[in-house]
Amino acid sequence: MKYVNLALALHHHQPVGNLPHIFEECYQRCYWPILHAVERHPKLKFNLSYSGPLLRFFAEQHPEFLEKLKWLVAGRQVELLATGFYEPILAEIEEDDRQGQLRLMLEWMDANLGITPQGVWLTEGVWENSLAKTFRRAGLSYTIVRNERMLQAGVPESRLHGYHVTEYFGHVLRLFARDPNLYRMIPYGAPDELLAYLRRMANRGLGLTLTVDDYAERWGVWPGSHERIQQSGAMERLFSRLSEAGDWLRLRTFSEVINDEPPCGRCYIPAGPSSELGMWSLPDESRQRFVWALDNLQQRHDANRFLPFFRAGSWGGFRARYFESNLMEKKGLWLKAHLASSAATSLSADARARAQDLLWQAQCNTAYWHGTSGGIYLPHLRQAIWERLLAAQQLILGDTPEWRLEKRDFTADDQDEILTFNNKLSFFVNPAYGGCCIEFSLLADRWNYANTLTRRPETDPVAAAEAAGPKNPAVAVDLHERHLFHERFVNRHVTTEELRQGQFREGGDFVSGVYRFIGAARSDGGLEIELERLGNYFANRVNQPVRVIKTYWWNRDGDELQVRYRLKNESPLPVNSCFAVEVNLGTVPARDADRELALAGGKARSLACAWYEDLAQEVVIRLSDKLRLTFTSPASMSVWSYPINSQSEADGQAPLIRQGNCLLFGWSVNLQPGDDTTYQLSVRLGG
Repeated sequence: MKYVNLALALHHHQPVGNLPHIFEECYQRCYWPILHAVERHPKLKFNLSYSGPLLRFFAEQHPEFLEKLKWLVAGRQVELLATGFYEPILAEIEEDDRQGQLRLMLEWMDANLGITPQGVWLTEGVWENSLAKTFRRAGLSYTIVRNERMLQAGVPESRLHGYHVTEYFGHVLRLFARDPNLYRMIPYGAPDELLAYLRRMANRGLGLTLTVDDYAERWGVWPGSHERIQQSGAMERLFSRLSEAGDWLRLRTFSEVINDEPPCGRCYIPAGPSSELGMWSLPDESRQRFVWALDNLQQRHDANRFLPFFRAGSWGGFRARYFESNLMEKKGLWLKAHLASSAATSLSADARARAQDLLWQAQCNTAYWHGTSGGIYLPHLRQAIWERLLAAQQLILGDTPEWRLEKRDFTADDQDEILTFNNKLSFFVNPAYGGCCIEFSLLADRWNYANTLTRRPETDPVAAAEAAGPKNPAVAVDLHERHLFHERFVNRHVTTEELRQGQFREGGDFVSGVYRFIGAARSDGGLEIELERLGNYFANRVNQPVRVIKTYWWNRDGDELQVRYRLKNESPLPVNSCFAVEVNLGTVPARDADRELALAGGKARSLACAWYEDLAQEVVIRLSDKLRLTFTSPASMSVWSYPINSQSEADGQAPLIRQGNCLLFGWSVNLQPGDDTTYQLSVRLGG
């Protein structure tokens, strides 16, 4: 009898740090209905996988889910696939971390479900050839890839069934390829169309095995999917029709296929992400060119012959595109190196294990990228990564009350950063980018004040610029990265709205210019870092050289920072402007009314758009009851404040996301040729 096999795999994902109500909503709208439907159709077999944070959520909040899952696995109706426990991009981490993440998942499944998976879900489809060895070392024998990857490896479309083998230095791994037609029809297509396609494949008379993998969230969490798939009964009708076709259609687990069928051949697929994910890793302008070329190619009548080979981008492209992503990754690598060094040998075994687990949690991929589902635009996901990193730092380096300093290429851009830290604080300075502060973290509070997000174009730059007009001013993009303690020359009467929109004249080249590291010194238990830049002030189409010496000074207790500036006019013309220091602060989830700005002796105000001209010598910022900063200066300052709102799409349709708040502290400058002057901005923590 002619028949066809179908291997259906669903992956359930929630990232580290997602909000509790989202876990619960997804459980009620998607995860539980799917598992319950599986139970109602015992003739069908499924392949399921779950991220580690989601498994822990089940164990803590819904143990009945795990009991049912365990029962279905014992009855051989469900086969579970492993993944890195905290869902890192395994291709982008080192082998010891790969093994640790996989081992954590395998041990959890053994302890809580009594099973040892044979297969692994390839997170976000990012492949690297050495993963074959990684998976086999962990005892895993197969994974699933996109069909395009097999075509790129030279496998004919007519042979995209069953499984192929690949290897890395003799370590053999089995590869199942997704059938794109099935992905298009399941679960959104008409069951008649699906069964007609499967019947045609069965009529080949070869007993083919076809594979389709999907994200479970597409079955009930994605916009409109709950109504379309769950409430309408579409999933139930689909499973019923598949059960009724049991005389010629067999839903099988991957292990059954491997046990019953030989491989269809050998292949070596190219490394990197899928075409879609690779596209999102490109800078905006390059991505638009890629999409334009892709659209043109798709107009050809024979486009399908060429489309699988049309790909660009890499996972590393997200680190190039988003400084915030690169910073989090490099912070983890820096801490990992310290954990492995002799300085950490005094840690107890429990503390070492806890620190390692925190670093693995911080590898969760979602907060590191943006695309159709990435989460770098979600502040609470980035905050979750920073919480883990800072908790790990407190364990690994938290026994040192004295200030420590490292000069090293921390961000891996061939330029040295200055890293200062003790058992309370982590304060990193980037001389090559405006001498700014790229990390300002409180270890005990697990809070990085610098955790905000630069506003970037996410569609066509021209369209984004048009959208940033009066109709939708919130989607402005930034010309520079947003960090702390950038120096600007601005018009004395520049408005907050002009600053927020980026529609003002930049009067100097100090924001992202290169500062020279002069040196660091310790005095009275404190630490001083001195930087210098000979830059330019722009006036009347003339570049006037101005020297800025910038000094960061921390006191012994780490509760007060002084940022001192000495400006010298080295041009033959006067300098008349406003010298402003820009501070970009990350935000906490709260109502706007809970974020306050207050002048000395003045009334508390919301951190909305505000401008106070030559009025303040003290400004208090309260982000929460625990997070409070007081900025003071010996001289009166002008103060500008505005929220940093971003959109994950620059078309004006996506909701605004509050990323933080920008503050500018400014002083009037009137320097004759050869004159110099000094300014000081002090920052007091807490209190």
